[in-house]
Amino acid sequence: MPLSFVESMSGTVIDAAGAERRISFTVSARGRGGGHFALSGIVAAPPWAPAAPIDGTLQVAIAPPSIAYRFELVAADGRALVFTGEKHLKALAPVASLTRMPVVLRDSEGHVLAEGQMRFRLAQLPGFLWSWLPGARRRRRRLDVERRALTRGRLEGG
Repeated sequence: MPLSFVESMSGTVIDAAGAERRISFTVSARGRGGGHFALSGIVAAPPWAPAAPIDGTLQVAIAPPSIAYRFELVAADGRALVFTGEKHLKALAPVASLTRMPVVLRDSEGHVLAEGQMRFRLAQLPGFLWSWLPGARRRRRRLDVERRALTRGRLEGG
């Protein structure tokens, strides 16, 4: 059975005008082998995407140790956007390097819309660890239902 888990992160980004904006996501990651995971979930990144379904990838690298996130979303105005973030794991700061991640939000042409930092809250650790267990499907199913509802609303023009 492939590895899978659910993770949530939140934080702030600074847009091109210097305004601070909140951003958060919850993703379900499904292992594809070799440190590759498929991501699906929901991002909240107002004003670009108050709530949007996302699809992407997560890559775990051993040397140098890192975890890279990349997902695509459609902004409220219909533009395609790309989110990237990477955790650089450090032996001397394991908690900070696993819970903090610099992020960038770009348009489809690569122009930076915002940059910032996101965090995994340690209070979420029990749920995160539980989501790795084979029988812990409820959280993934709930996320899939929410994601489908957002996708359906977008396709129906709502």
